[in-house]
Amino acid sequence: GIYIAGNYNYADDGGCVSGPNAGDNHYDILIENNTLTDTGINGEQGDGIDLKAGLYNVTVRGNTISSSHAGTSCNGGDGIVTLGQMRLSTHDSNYLIENNVIHHLGCSAGSESSNGMSIGALHSATIRNNIIYNVPGTGIVAWTRQPGATPNNQRIRIYNNTVYDAGGGGLAFSNFDDAPVLRNNLLINTSGSIGGNPPNINSDYNLLSPDGSSLTEGSHSIVRSSTTGIFSNLGGGDFHLILGSPAIGKGTDLSATGFATDISGNPRPQGDAWDIGAYEFRP
Repeated sequence: GIYIAGNYNYADDGGCVSGPNAGDNHYDILIENNTLTDTGINGEQGDGIDLKAGLYNVTVRGNTISSSHAGTSCNGGDGIVTLGQMRLSTHDSNYLIENNVIHHLGCSAGSESSNGMSIGALHSATIRNNIIYNVPGTGIVAWTRQPGATPNNQRIRIYNNTVYDAGGGGLAFSNFDDAPVLRNNLLINTSGSIGGNPPNINSDYNLLSPDGSSLTEGSHSIVRSSTTGIFSNLGGGDFHLILGSPAIGKGTDLSATGFATDISGNPRPQGDAWDIGAYEFRP
């Protein structure tokens, strides 16, 4: 296995942490508790964590990524990038991306804008308890970089993430073989909350404000016109829920999926039911 932890990287020429190889034989990889800032300030394509094709059994947790750069070509600057499976892969990807904070990313140039997470060609991935804010692109986009040449996405699960002020939208999906599953996500002040063209979507128990989803949303999701009264301090990047927040107690129990804590490690639920978003409200 490969273990990368506890680093502070500042002002690198390129991305701070990369998958060690594009081959199909690297696995059991853990990248955790790193602080990555000003990636790519002296070069191009300053993605924070760039995981190349063919890696599997990968966990990325507890990292803080900010102030990425993408050079004059505006190529890159994403927080976390995966290239996923190769066409001849014989294993599942088995990715877990959790408890990361990603904010103030590099490049704003339409479709080339920097995304919080750019997830590609994964077969089996869970993305949970992440906070993404102030990014010019999409909060989390799941797609395939080379449709037809690399596999489509399958079995993507997105749980209890908080996305705020993403210029390209909260969540977006394309190049899927099945329906992505979304639960308990809190998407605020994004340019469109959920969009894309998967063959189907299984999405419910989310809070979207002020924009709803362009895809089918379940009956338990909340679309709220006002973005006030939800968080402690939006402008200051404090996404703890406040007393009376409409996200409190409106999520669904996901303990059967393998987790029952929030981004800070606090148990879920604190009350009668799970909260929506990365933080569980603590009275």
